[in-house]
Amino acid sequence: MDGPTVTRRFKAVLAAAGLPTMRFHDLRHSFASLQLAQGTASRVLMEQLGHSDIRLTLNLYSHVLSNLQTEAAIRLDELLAHNSDAADLAPVATSVATQSIG
Repeated sequence: MDGPTVTRRFKAVLAAAGLPTMRFHDLRHSFASLQLAQGTASRVLMEQLGHSDIRLTLNLYSHVLSNLQTEAAIRLDELLAHNSDAADLAPVATSVATQSIG
């Protein structure tokens, strides 16, 4: 199919589903954002999108990655607040250190 045909059919599908107008290419960005939000590794996403350089993927989706970093910091803060006893965190710290070394 040519580009205009894809665009016309895509817009018809959106209208029939009661969805707002968007570009067909917006599906690609939605896919990438959802993949990152679900924890897909940036390198895997780079390959799925066909990017030749990880920097392109990271630059295009930096807004999603920054939100994920904020969420990760909040989760860590909550973990530390609920497990203020250092003995509770010792097994986690040992596991992470072992994985990093090995």
